[in-house]
Amino acid sequence: MEGKIKRTRRTKTKYELEIINKAYHENSNLESHDKEDLERRVNLFNSANSNLQSRLSWLQITQWWSHNDRKKQRIEASNSDCPVSRRSTSSLLPLRNVDCRQVPVQKLKEREGLLDHLKRKLRKKDDRIEDLETNYNAVLVKERERTHELLEGRRELINGLSGAGPSRRHIGVQRMGELDNRPFHQVCPDPVNAALLCTTWVEKIEDPRWHPFKVVAVGSNKFQ
Repeated sequence: MEGKIKRTRRTKTKYELEIINKAYHENSNLESHDKEDLERRVNLFNSANSNLQSRLSWLQITQWWSHNDRKKQRIEASNSDCPVSRRSTSSLLPLRNVDCRQVPVQKLKEREGLLDHLKRKLRKKDDRIEDLETNYNAVLVKERERTHELLEGRRELINGLSGAGPSRRHIGVQRMGELDNRPFHQVCPDPVNAALLCTTWVEKIEDPRWHPFKVVAVGSNKFQ
């Protein structure tokens, strides 16, 4: 005990040595590490109560120490319950760093493959758009050519009709396959008979079962 006190005289005051001796006297069955804990408690008490002039007993120091321990426990409990405490954030920082540094390679490869697939689809759509633009331009050029040709034909027709004489301005329309009645009027002076004869011929021509030709066999040959 005396050797322990002599070794600590250089770093401890006389008041601290008195408290330590009193603590050793009241706790004579302590081990060496427990004695070190007692000295640590005395030093902490002196640093926390440096302006205290009165000398306290070892019992008062022990009571203060237990009160200080309870206070520290309450503070630590409140810090552990608080989600945004310094302790929780400091414990999460290494995890965040680990997550950022250790990104799975497989996910990166999948994202790169997806990006390449989207690039290929975009390239195909660009090619399709270019083809459509080329076809549209070709159709537009042809439409302009046809429009120009139609305008030229219209202009020529207008010029031809405006330059024709009075005798050439009459334009008649005749239906295809219609029977001309002028020969009937020339043969029959009576217009009624000519009209009846023309009507009879029209009915005969429109009848598909009527055959005006007669087939005559001469030897092995047939003639109409």
